[in-house]
Amino acid sequence: MIALTVIITFIFVFYMPYYLKNKDIKKNKNTFDNFVDNDNGYAWSMKKKRKESYSKSLSRKNKK
Repeated sequence: MIALTVIITFIFVFYMPYYLKNKDIKKNKNTFDNFVDNDNGYAWSMKKKRKESYSKSLSRKNKK
């Protein structure tokens, strides 16, 4: 049992960081980042720029 624990510890402490460092991992944008990038503001936004953006978005949506 102790030998198994030592082997598992060795794998996760020494081998896995080395393996993950050399592997090319692509980062995906999460749902919140996509929402923030596509957000146009709201009618109750405090900033004038966001209110204008919301109005423009709403008028474009209504034209369709």
